[in-house]
Amino acid sequence: MNRKKSKGWLAPSVQHKVDSHLKVVQLVHRILPVTKITVEVAQFDTQLLKNPSIKGEEYQQGEQMGFWNVREYVLFRDKHTCQRCKGKKKDNILNVHHIESRKTGGDSPDNLITLCETCHNEIHQKGLEHTIKRKTQTLRDASQMTVMRWFIYNGLKERYPHIQLTYGYITKNTRITNGLGKSHEVDARCISGYPLAKPMDTVYHLKFVRKNNRQLHKATISKGGKRKSNKAERFVKGFQLFDKVLYEGQECFIFGRRSSGYFDIRKLDGTKIHASASYKKLTRIEYARTLLIERRKGDSSPTYATA
Repeated sequence: MNRKKSKGWLAPSVQHKVDSHLKVVQLVHRILPVTKITVEVAQFDTQLLKNPSIKGEEYQQGEQMGFWNVREYVLFRDKHTCQRCKGKKKDNILNVHHIESRKTGGDSPDNLITLCETCHNEIHQKGLEHTIKRKTQTLRDASQMTVMRWFIYNGLKERYPHIQLTYGYITKNTRITNGLGKSHEVDARCISGYPLAKPMDTVYHLKFVRKNNRQLHKATISKGGKRKSNKAERFVKGFQLFDKVLYEGQECFIFGRRSSGYFDIRKLDGTKIHASASYKKLTRIEYARTLLIERRKGDSSPTYATA
């Protein structure tokens, strides 16, 4: 069987993000008389993001320079001490543990942590993997954006004739020249060529979500070898996941449900409104869709004070 990837192949997670951007542009085209589309592209320097003071030949000298392998580097970085119990369990056997699975997070030092044998066994046997968090922010989004940018631009170019290109450094220069602060709304005005245009009173935050969860069972096996179902009923007390609801005058979304009728409700950016709100206090505004839209207050002024 020929397993060679075809030209233009993208990882499914990246392809989904490209398709999502194209769908949003298509949606705007349906409701507004768009005459020109300007796409900003930028390349992220991931080494500079990790170390803002890096320069010159330091780009060729990675953080593992001088160490035999990544395991030796991680043990040295963590001072040969368990990062969970801090050596309190007096276990001298040390393991290098993947915070996220090797398949998801890779073998980079940022995804590795030193654990003693006792803590390592506890985490795996009791399903406590979620208690170990990365110390540094992942650069996955920056890496994906570097890959995605030309696929988005070329995809738009195939669909629409009025496409032009701009770059991140041009947007930044326009923003600084006009004394503007950094925000998505301000960047959009700078990209459009009208940085001092009157800000909109309302902006819209969009997010694509799944329609179905195809995992049948929970990963952790209960006593007696039973595996709990991972799928809840579609409707609980008349509400489903990602329904837009009104709670005490605030528009929000259902992010989690309990059979008792108490729901986890949040804004689209993850801001918690209530971790256990009764369904009796919720009013549905809109049934769940794969594209969620949230209205937000826009910038109050086109300019910001700069130091």
